[in-house]
Amino acid sequence: MKKSLKSIILLTTAMTMLAVSGWSATSVPNQQALDAEKEKALAAAKAEAILEDRIAAMSIREKLGQMMVIGLESPSLDEGAKEMIRDYKIGGVILFDKTMPGKAGTKQLITNLQKFNKEQENYQIPLYMCIDQEGGSVVRMRNELFAAPSAQYQANNEPDYKIYEYALKTAEDIKQVGFNVNFAPVLDIGAGGFMQSRCYGNTVETVIKNADQAIKGYIDGDVIFSGKHFPGIGKCKADPHVDEFVVTASKETLYKEDIAPFKYFIGAYDNNKFMMMIGHIKYEAFGGETASVSSAINKDLLRKELGFKGVTITDDMEMGSLTKAYSYEGMGVKAVNSGIDILVVCHINANLTKVYTDIFKELYACPVTVLDLTSLI
Repeated sequence: MKKSLKSIILLTTAMTMLAVSGWSATSVPNQQALDAEKEKALAAAKAEAILEDRIAAMSIREKLGQMMVIGLESPSLDEGAKEMIRDYKIGGVILFDKTMPGKAGTKQLITNLQKFNKEQENYQIPLYMCIDQEGGSVVRMRNELFAAPSAQYQANNEPDYKIYEYALKTAEDIKQVGFNVNFAPVLDIGAGGFMQSRCYGNTVETVIKNADQAIKGYIDGDVIFSGKHFPGIGKCKADPHVDEFVVTASKETLYKEDIAPFKYFIGAYDNNKFMMMIGHIKYEAFGGETASVSSAINKDLLRKELGFKGVTITDDMEMGSLTKAYSYEGMGVKAVNSGIDILVVCHINANLTKVYTDIFKELYACPVTVLDLTSLI
């Protein structure tokens, strides 16, 4: 298993153990902080030792399933969800308002999902439970979960400590419900497009300054965070949920502007403590292929040039900016071969099965491709 995918499994496994023990970074007095950190380190070491054995026991199907995040089709542990966990061994679940039956109901749903996952034969790894809880327009269960203001509002109106507090409160709130992954913060630079209100600033400096506070809050709140949307979609003038878009800026401009915040945070934080979400728009300067299936972006730029060693994850693969260019039967193999670790299909299980099945077939159809796919698994 690739080190980065192992890292995310280790993180979620350690979090589960810590949750069971009642450990929380914010629940201990300051004078006990050192002992708490030792306790956390021991739990992480124990989780890693267990994980090595679990990985060795996993089949190819199980390892492939760990690379998949699904959305539910109903706000319950229905037969479709059971099938995804039981038969496809999926690694994670993302919830949206339509599949979140109130705060208490969602907590019970996540408990049921984790319980059903644990009951499976050859159970190895807890599910990573994901949510998009940025603040502003991107908030789930707005009336029951903490809803931070938009990143744009925070950047324009709040001091640094408030941005940190918003992220910390968000992390604590979603963790209490059962989530361990938040797909935030946005590291894109505002450029007047559809992303403007979700950005922490219009310059490299302001995005880095403000997003840094948010990241510290997520870390202290003990959730895995995800910087997005590499290599930057601030220049995108269309909504990629619906349409394709090509960024025509030069490499020089992209390095100086859009890529710069991502480069900074790759260097500033342990790469094994966060994910990097890859967007679905195209960049003329990097060959014009959609970023989430582009080796030039995911291998050459992100891995080799910027040195990112953590987990890469796609944005929702059902977005129009990807589906208008590729079929579900083809996009999964292209994404994995481009260097992606985790594939996200947010809404329709049948689409996930197409992605999964095509990758599984490819594992046994082409020896050259098998080398690429199994190196990721």
